[in-house]
Amino acid sequence: AVAFGRQSGTGGNGDMTIIAGSVTGATGDGVHADLTGGQSYIGKLSVTTADVSGGTNGIFARNADSGTLGVVASGPMSGAAGSGISATHAGDNVNTSSSQNLNITATNVSGTDRGILATNNAKTTSGSRQINVTVSGVVSGGTGAGIETRAANSTNAKRITKITLNSGATVGSANGVAILDDESKATITINDGANVTGDIVLGNGTDTLTVKGAGSLDGSINGGGEGEDKLTFTGAAVRAVTGD
Repeated sequence: AVAFGRQSGTGGNGDMTIIAGSVTGATGDGVHADLTGGQSYIGKLSVTTADVSGGTNGIFARNADSGTLGVVASGPMSGAAGSGISATHAGDNVNTSSSQNLNITATNVSGTDRGILATNNAKTTSGSRQINVTVSGVVSGGTGAGIETRAANSTNAKRITKITLNSGATVGSANGVAILDDESKATITINDGANVTGDIVLGNGTDTLTVKGAGSLDGSINGGGEGEDKLTFTGAAVRAVTGD
């Protein structure tokens, strides 16, 4: 296993960059990265790995500074008792104009709980704080969703989530929920050659779902009951679409 952390008082800057190959964590996380300087710090956290397996999460990454959080996983990620990838932005500087986006790029990811869990709780009111998840392989969840995104602690206009499934991506879960978004304004794109096998559950935001070309969706769509949602299908294979 690989663990990195920084805990400081207030004031100052500093980035954390982790580049790892094959990593195995028998009991804890395969890679555990925690950047917790405080609200006066401007620090970026970047994790780039090949294949990682963990007894809990494959990758656990958290940034509590005022900077971006990025995870790039080029190989298989697995979490034996948690998520394949669990990433959280927890920056608490309300006044920062720095980008506090959370970006995940992954291929094959699996977890006993969720495949990918992305949470952006940054409190900025002036900087961007998006969640961006891009997948090009198989992502599977167990008791949780294949991909779950969460956003809180900001205005509705700042709660933006973008999930992009590229050719070769397949997202599903043993519990039947492939993608779960909470209160953010979500844009989900299933590109040509990507597949979703399970339900898509959207939150109360204004959401957009686009299925392109030979992309496919086999499951229901639940719009969350609030907000105005837009569904676009361009030559796509869609089966068993229900919901509100």
